[in-house]
Amino acid sequence: MRNLELRIAIVTALKAHAQLTALLAADPLNGAPAVYDHVVQNAAFPYEVVGEPNGVDHDTDDTLGWDAELTIHQFSRFRGFEEVERIQRENDDALNRTEPALVDGRIVTLHRVSVDGVLDPDGLTRHGIHRFRAIIEET
Repeated sequence: MRNLELRIAIVTALKAHAQLTALLAADPLNGAPAVYDHVVQNAAFPYEVVGEPNGVDHDTDDTLGWDAELTIHQFSRFRGFEEVERIQRENDDALNRTEPALVDGRIVTLHRVSVDGVLDPDGLTRHGIHRFRAIIEET
């Protein structure tokens, strides 16, 4: 449940950030901003994919917690990395040093770990890789 709840909080925060959603294509199924955990067929560029969090217990003597790292991927067909970098900048504004709401806990800290970009093997798609770390305290 921890992974699912964190993913929902991250997707909700990204979709609520107007400057970010203005940069993303619309989901062809429902018109929502193109932030996916599973990319739909015929998805328009640019879009983001929120990857699976990887976490370990972060318990202390008096609290239960979780330390998770989550990767958000950006995909663009724009020539050059400018579009990917603008999307990553808005991801930072939406997530870095914020505390998105959780149902069964609270995010103590959420911060950027790294930002990368690569050209995918098709030679056309720019692929941004944006990693975040969350420290979560269970309630």
